[in-house]
Amino acid sequence: MAITTTGVKVRRDKLVYGGISYHRTNAHALRLMTWGKKRQPLGKSSYLEAQSFVSLEPFKVIKATKAEIDYEQSAVNDIAADLRPAQIKFAGAEVSTTRELASEGSLKLVLLTIEPSQIKKHINSTPKVLEALKDADNDMRILTHAWVILEDKTADAVESSTNGEAAVTVKGITLGVTGGRDGSSRTEVTYAKGDLYAYGFSRIEWDKQAKKKRTKVEGLRFDAKGIG
Repeated sequence: MAITTTGVKVRRDKLVYGGISYHRTNAHALRLMTWGKKRQPLGKSSYLEAQSFVSLEPFKVIKATKAEIDYEQSAVNDIAADLRPAQIKFAGAEVSTTRELASEGSLKLVLLTIEPSQIKKHINSTPKVLEALKDADNDMRILTHAWVILEDKTADAVESSTNGEAAVTVKGITLGVTGGRDGSSRTEVTYAKGDLYAYGFSRIEWDKQAKKKRTKVEGLRFDAKGIG
């Protein structure tokens, strides 16, 4: 898994990566595949208000992409802003320590994503999920991009044995980490609800031929509107 060369710009309420903005507001209350209502407070960044979530267990492939923080364009106070302990359990575990690591340039980010085609297939083939989502209003969004923050030495040890993929377990999303001089020891970094640093969400596109009935998902469209 090669570390990307494009840096992530961190702001108090968002991340900017590859020209795309991601939300930080309410990240502590969410997890990958949470769905709910998109809220857009006047004069503030939009965010996702959780209503429920789609189980991760059916998804065999979670893509994990490591990224550097652009420290020249990211203030320490912004990086460490409004954090909860769970969000930084692999990035110092305490806000004061995370702030120190940020000051030293010793933090990195990992983006976790699921291929839209997999999400589409799962929703369409799972009646319980399809039923729940089709009754949601037009402001419904589903969290398809999850950012987590790690201390750099941990991020650099993330395994690439499955070509940049993370495993799904009953506990959450697990990144394998190797250690020791020869890489013989192995630990796991597992993320679950409450651990996200930032996120992006998508809008479900329903079959236009049956839009009123919403019987089939045609695809997902990433929604970056309303972020700063």
